[in-house]
Amino acid sequence: MQVTRQQNALQAADPDIRQQNMKRIFREIGFVGMLMTTLSDFYFPGVGLPIVTMVGTAVFVCFSLLWPRPNDPVSRIRRRNTTTMAILLLGAYLVSAIWGVALFKTGSIKGALGMGLGTMILVAMLYQEDNVEFRRTVATFYTRLLVIHLVFWAFQAAVSIASGSFLDYILPITGVPTRHGISVEGVETRLDRYSGLYVEPAIYATNIYFFLTARLISSRLRLRFLDILAMATIVGSLSLTGILLVVFLVLLCLVKAVKDWRAALAALGVVAGLAGVAISVSNTDIMAVVVTRLNAPSADPSGRIRTVDALDSYLRLPEAAQLFGIGVGNTDVVDKVSNGMLDILISYGILGVAGIAALFVAMLRQRRVSPLLWVFIIAMLPGGTYFTIQGWWLWVGMMALASPAAVSVAKLEDLVDSCGTRDYGSGNGGSPVDAATTGSLLGQEPI
Repeated sequence: MQVTRQQNALQAADPDIRQQNMKRIFREIGFVGMLMTTLSDFYFPGVGLPIVTMVGTAVFVCFSLLWPRPNDPVSRIRRRNTTTMAILLLGAYLVSAIWGVALFKTGSIKGALGMGLGTMILVAMLYQEDNVEFRRTVATFYTRLLVIHLVFWAFQAAVSIASGSFLDYILPITGVPTRHGISVEGVETRLDRYSGLYVEPAIYATNIYFFLTARLISSRLRLRFLDILAMATIVGSLSLTGILLVVFLVLLCLVKAVKDWRAALAALGVVAGLAGVAISVSNTDIMAVVVTRLNAPSADPSGRIRTVDALDSYLRLPEAAQLFGIGVGNTDVVDKVSNGMLDILISYGILGVAGIAALFVAMLRQRRVSPLLWVFIIAMLPGGTYFTIQGWWLWVGMMALASPAAVSVAKLEDLVDSCGTRDYGSGNGGSPVDAATTGSLLGQEPI
């Protein structure tokens, strides 16, 4: 009799175990897709398309769409409006590419394709904005991704310093070497810079900035150890863009920490650490490079490309192109400009940018995203060009889902009333909601 009861219990538990295992596998597939989406520099010139990020995009979008969604009236209306705006954006990308061909007899569909795939990522993530479990899963994903990228950066730096030979992850796979050297006018140096799984330090710094800002939104600008470690690697990459972004983030955290002594100590610890590093390398090539680049950013080759050269590229355009752009991805007219603001202005023109920006803002304004989302986007605009890269749109989605205010007050009250009594979404993508989950949504507990 006892054996029969044990067998019955095992048979009853077996479906639950299988379901949990399938759910775990499903999540890991989604994580792999998200990881591949961030590997934008694993680009094979012979193929001519970013295959790795395209496959990652397909996997992650399918993962997001297959995850059950809340089916209440408010969520359905927002999804319908989001879909409408996404279709308008996709149409704008296509029209821009066609306009470039009509105006200059040259063009490419790659830029429109990149922004289109990115828009699909953002839309798929916004569909899940009211899904507590999905938001927590994505937060876990981008924290894991941050750890992975930091480990690869640290290992590259350690091996390169110990062996005296630069460890290049990308060259053996794609045939494209990592740009690890540096050229600064008036400074002779053979200094190596480390960029992990990216082809140059500025790209590494920007992608780490993506993960950092999503985490800072979820924690309401409270610095944690992993955030401080990430900032240290950005500074260690000697990227001018990265150093300026770190300074910006630290100042922002200090302002926020005025009434929170623990957060203030963390931010001051970062400042003290940076000061200590600066003192320790004061008489080295590292400090000479950093000081020279900060003193005259427009004279530095990288800084000049992002400022003077980028502005000249726009001003030399015909009047029609200044109004409506040269067509997204039309590198035959103007090669890629390493300034996000001027690159999109060159691609779409003043009127085109106004229209696309209005649609983009309207899409996000439907939900109660954190104001920090807009601050962080604006802060990185003078940096590199990332709008045609899927990782940029993934970042916007991460920040939108990390926003403590992303779920409406009415929904939060409903969650509080139903804690422990039913699944959020009545079986449509929910998981048991408890007080810890509600606290996380309110921004009381950093993820």
